[in-house]
Amino acid sequence: MSNQINDGGPAFPTPGEQFIDGPQGKQPASAWGMDGKPGMSLRAYYVGHILGGMAAGPFWNENFQRCESEGRDANEWVDNAAKAACLAADAAIRELSNETVK
Repeated sequence: MSNQINDGGPAFPTPGEQFIDGPQGKQPASAWGMDGKPGMSLRAYYVGHILGGMAAGPFWNENFQRCESEGRDANEWVDNAAKAACLAADAAIRELSNETVK
């Protein structure tokens, strides 16, 4: 069994060489340092949205306040929130890869 995480591939895939309007007209993206790197993975994109949702609601603030009132380091809670977001993103990618076209 492989320990490699399925990151879902690139979040915003692009076909082939991309061109950018530069000061000397259209130039390949590689001329601007964008040398074919696919950017963020779908997993990272999902994790960012999950953490954003957690931070937007009362859940985030309540947990920070609880850590403060109990004298605990909030960094531990944030680490656990990030791990939970990664688990949720991994589950979403697994579920999407199991879908069948009807």
